[in-house]
Amino acid sequence: MSQLELITPDFPPPVEWAEFIHMRKVRKAPMTEHAKGLMLTRLAKICMEHHQDPADVLNQSIMNSWTNIYPVKVEQPALQRYHGAPQLALVDVQRANSEAASRLITGYDDERTFENEA
Repeated sequence: MSQLELITPDFPPPVEWAEFIHMRKVRKAPMTEHAKGLMLTRLAKICMEHHQDPADVLNQSIMNSWTNIYPVKVEQPALQRYHGAPQLALVDVQRANSEAASRLITGYDDERTFENEA
């Protein structure tokens, strides 16, 4: 998003901006005119640096009752949340444990041959 795209009648998005200001008043944290200017500068910076829609940035703060604005958090799939590596589901771990226990009890390995015969 370029600076030219931000200098429009739709920046900040009028509905979301009004709701953000209202939410701040309800939370007993109203902004001065100077603070509004600073917040708009921060909003423009976030939108340009993270290529995000200003309405999404404001709506995230409104939804979470945040008095500040932050880049929109992109939700990662559950398997990628931990160190970027896929994690085994509990069912997979239980199945592996069950199969290992079965091999111990029956004496059969993965190829289903008796270990003593191989």
